[in-house]
Amino acid sequence: VSNLKPGEIGWTMALQVRALHAKVRRSILKKKKDKWNVAEYGIPINQEDMAATLLAFSVNPIIGIEFLSGKSLSLDMQTDYMALWRYIGWLLGVETKEDNESLNCLSNKTHSNLISLDPCGKRLNGRSYENSIIHGRATLESMVCHLMHPNKQSAIVAKHLLSIGRKSTTYSHENRTYLYNFM
Repeated sequence: VSNLKPGEIGWTMALQVRALHAKVRRSILKKKKDKWNVAEYGIPINQEDMAATLLAFSVNPIIGIEFLSGKSLSLDMQTDYMALWRYIGWLLGVETKEDNESLNCLSNKTHSNLISLDPCGKRLNGRSYENSIIHGRATLESMVCHLMHPNKQSAIVAKHLLSIGRKSTTYSHENRTYLYNFM
């Protein structure tokens, strides 16, 4: 984590990726030949693309670790990991409604003052979600469905995943086995 402090290698690399995204976006939009259709495809490397990528990097590793280990990570570990990726997302330019609030909180330099950061920010009404882990997973699943145009099989998997959320806040070994056998 210390490598993500201003001026350190992780911080520098994140800002370089942010600049690269901007350069690629600009280059695509400035092309004269094979002009990018903004009306059909939207802005390249847009906020939705970056938020989906951020969620994939924050949610999928947690699911993968739990799947491979056969046990759940603690809520604190999951929340800390998502907070780290939320900060990386901020460095990369992923916009949320709480950017200023998060920065003020981080400048206090005490762990007890840190809020639970969610890669997608707060609800539209400004209140925090009770469980940012479940919200992050649900948001990623929603974005994937929106971007990937689901079929009948993906609807079955989604229905099963939604039923898991009603039973518990973590994926049990039984649920992981079901998904593994299904795929």
